[in-house]
Amino acid sequence: MRSIIIPLAFALSILVCHIQAQDFTKLQWSDCGSPSAVISNIDLTPMPVYNPGPASITIKIELKKPVKTVGVNINIIRTVSGITLPVRCYIVNGANVGSCNYTDLCTFLKSIWDDFKPETCSPVLLDYGIDCTCPFNISPILLDLNNLPLDLPDASQSAASFMASGNFDIKVAVFEGAPLASPSYGCARVQLTVKQKK
Repeated sequence: MRSIIIPLAFALSILVCHIQAQDFTKLQWSDCGSPSAVISNIDLTPMPVYNPGPASITIKIELKKPVKTVGVNINIIRTVSGITLPVRCYIVNGANVGSCNYTDLCTFLKSIWDDFKPETCSPVLLDYGIDCTCPFNISPILLDLNNLPLDLPDASQSAASFMASGNFDIKVAVFEGAPLASPSYGCARVQLTVKQKK
């Protein structure tokens, strides 16, 4: 009996690693509790995402309450070569990177997105009252951003080098103020694959 169990366990572990290592060909998402928003769609193309390189994001979310100072709690799980590990919170040059609490989403976006400034703010964002200045001042509205172009930087050359490649399971919880200490605004979980452009 033992001679059968050992090879069976080995074969099962190889199968589990193979399943976990499969790349996503479409962004997977789910709503994990959004009392102040209705999430209808989240998409990121191409999938897998190649970095550095162009991509586009589609978001359809109805905001039921005004948005000003927003705190975010992010949890990232990364799978590479069948090995799944949580990404911890790093502090790089005084800023949080990874699975962290971010006390101000607007300031965080400014730090990672070069075009998130009034001079180069996307006209698409301006149409929704987002002028790339902080704090946010967004009224209740239906955000319907369709194929908003993004120019993804080379993650391997940044503080977020862990995002350069792998399969990711990311949970983003949004709060009205300090993360985890204030009322929840919304929550989304996304799963995606990132590959390093050669």
